[in-house]
Amino acid sequence: MVEKTVTPLNKPETVYEFEAEKENVTQRRFKIVNLETITEDVFNDLSDGIFGAFYGKKIEVSNYTKSKGVVKVYDVSGRLVMSETMNIGSSSYSVDNLEQGTYVVSLTAGGKDKQLKIVVR
Repeated sequence: MVEKTVTPLNKPETVYEFEAEKENVTQRRFKIVNLETITEDVFNDLSDGIFGAFYGKKIEVSNYTKSKGVVKVYDVSGRLVMSETMNIGSSSYSVDNLEQGTYVVSLTAGGKDKQLKIVVR
């Protein structure tokens, strides 16, 4: 175990993940998210194994289930406007091609589901 270490949060948008190995299995310990701007929906219940955050023009996803999943983005009329495969671990998805507006992001992996509302400006 490492003690008395310092990890500087010196970038405006940074995600630090801390993990440990126990019996040859990597276990998530905690995550620090350092963002200039943050939506109120940024943190979902991590106990389900899926975490989603939105900032700038990116959807940042951490999938701690043991299965690949899918990231789907719907406009306010319910029309699917984006669908991407979600890998295990951390992934980032650009929404540069979306018009300004409000969207619902659906994260599904390992039998778990999360939704978050995003506003693209």
